[in-house]
Amino acid sequence: IVTVANKFRDESEPYNVDTLRLRISSSVMTVFGSVGVTDRLEVGAAVPLVRLNVEGERMNHYRGETFTRASATAHASGIADIAVRAKSALADTPDGRVAAAVEARLPTGDAENLLGAGSTSWRFVAIGSLERGRGALHGNAGLVRGGIDEVAFGGAATFAAHPRMTLSGEL
Repeated sequence: IVTVANKFRDESEPYNVDTLRLRISSSVMTVFGSVGVTDRLEVGAAVPLVRLNVEGERMNHYRGETFTRASATAHASGIADIAVRAKSALADTPDGRVAAAVEARLPTGDAENLLGAGSTSWRFVAIGSLERGRGALHGNAGLVRGGIDEVAFGGAATFAAHPRMTLSGEL
């Protein structure tokens, strides 16, 4: 990332450029569990365990010479924001189902070390499935507000090619 580039009006290229290079890697393992409370209601929770590594250098390029101005590394690990959710069946027919889910993402992670958003967020999801014969279509759409805002869509198609083999595709 170029942070500063100085040049004179009569020169085509900058004579002094500062750049920042970052390398970020993370490993995440999520422990998830859910329980059917009734035939139409399920509750669950997800606990993400995160390991994050960040390395970076600030470099100065001055008239063909390169100098390291600063370099740093940082590591953080721990529990990120825990999600608590509930899903309810709204309609159930022989050919399809409609459900809705709500999720609270609790600010349990360390936001200063990039292990969480630092505030509670809410996720609302509409879920639908349509089944005909050996084929089925599944889809969901979700909206998250608070913390990190997002919009998400997902879909899948399945086909029972054989009693012991199902083909599926997901997007």
